Amino acid sequence: RDIIENIIKDKVELIRVPYGAVNSLTIDAIKKHELTNILWNIDSKDWKLRNCKKVTKRVVNSAKDKKIILMHDTYLPSVNAASEIIDKLKEEDFYFVTVTELLILKNCND
Repeated sequence: RDIIENIIKDKVELIRVPYGAVNSLTIDAIKKHELTNILWNIDSKDWKLRNCKKVTKRVVNSAKDKKIILMHDTYLPSVNAASEIIDKLKEEDFYFVTVTELLILKNCND
């Protein structure tokens, strides 16, 4: 955390552990560093599909209010799909917020 904060010159409060895999060691580290572990509700499976149209269809068909979509910017089809997904979901009156904003929205509605 200290290394990242030194580089970005901002406080780190959120983490997404690789693969969403947590165990007692990672849970203890997350608590120790006062981080919030962010997981996703919708897995685009972009890493597996590697196809813009298939990823777009999967995500758009799964989209729901207050959900987090997991995608990876390491694959060009995923990057292209992200643009299409945003356009299609905006057409369906979805709007996008940061994870921090989503956490606030969820806390207000609990």
